[in-house]
Amino acid sequence: MEECAQRVIEWAELCLKAENPWLAEMQQIQERMSRSGAHIRSVDALKYETPEAWGQVRRLAQAG
Repeated sequence: MEECAQRVIEWAELCLKAENPWLAEMQQIQERMSRSGAHIRSVDALKYETPEAWGQVRRLAQAG
């Protein structure tokens, strides 16, 4: 149990040091889903949003 708690604490500390606060990241995800999520609404939006989404995934994976 202590090991799990320590990992959560370490993760939370990484979040505090992240370039973007987690709420800003969530807002980006929500906005992207509103524009382009669920059904494909626009091929142009898909071409733009897909690399943006993967960039966010990579950034979050590196930042913690």
